This record gives sequence, C-alpha cells and structure tokens, in this order.
Amino acid sequence: MFAVVGAAAPDGDDLLLASLVFGDDGEVVNTYAKKHPHGQERELFRAGEKPTLVDVDGWALGMAICRDAALPEHAAEVFGAGADVYVVSALYEAGTERRRDDHLRARSADHGGWAVLATHGDETGGYRTTGGSGVWDPAGRLVAQAGAGVPDLAVATLHPGTV
Repeated sequence: MFAVVGAAAPDGDDLLLASLVFGDDGEVVNTYAKKHPHGQERELFRAGEKPTLVDVDGWALGMAICRDAALPEHAAEVFGAGADVYVVSALYEAGTERRRDDHLRARSADHGGWAVLATHGDETGGYRTTGGSGVWDPAGRLVAQAGAGVPDLAVATLHPGTV
C-alpha cells in the first residue's frame, strides 16, 4: 500500500509544495515538488525541477499537483520520463467540472497512459470544489469517477496496454 499526502515540505532554507509518497512501512519513499506554482504559491514555495516517478508493482507513477495538470508540457515531460500513470492531486473550483475532465482526458489520451485524479469532494477552507476524483484510460475515456458533496471513492483496475 502507498499513500500520497500533500504537504509543505522543507528543503534546506526553502519550502516545497509537495506530494509525499509513503510506502507500506510508513516511510517516505519519494517526494514530488510542484513544478508550476502560481499566485501566492510562488512567494511561499520553490518550484520543483524534474518529474518524479514512483514504482508500484512495475507501474511507473508520475506525480503532478494542481496547476501542473493544466499544462500539457508537464504531462509530456512526465510521460517522456517513462510514466505509465499520471497521478494528479488538485482542487478544481465548483463550476469547472468540464475543465477538470478535459485536463485529465487530454493528458491520458495525448500520451496513451492512464490518468488518476484525487480531488477534494466538498467545501474546504471556504472554497467550493468540484469533487470528481477519477480515472481516465489511455484513450482518454473516463473509467470511474467519484461524486461531489458526499464521501465517495472512484475505483478502477488499471490494465497494461489498454486502449
């Protein structure tokens, strides 16, 4: 089992807006720093520099945080580094459901790889979100998607070479 946890992670004198990947022993096995911070994030966090791949049973999972997924060049870099799955943690504002789905559909279809989105399903910090965590196959088809406003899960089985 692996868990991905978003956090402000120290890196020397800097802070990274990061996804910490924990293995089944509870230890951090990898850290991804958001490559494309925006708004106030740029004042608080140092941008990441390279793709981060995590091996899970022979699958290369490439990490992304929020705005990273909105930029086609980020997914191109991650898949170009060898990712099989583009794993995104992001918040999308309520009313942008189509934009959310278009981002993940395009990232998977453009590179023939899986895309997985984890997003908050309700209000957080006064911010209304879309919910809609989901899984898109290598052809960009939505395979599973969680709802919004209630606790929910999106569950899918990924198969190598599926298109």
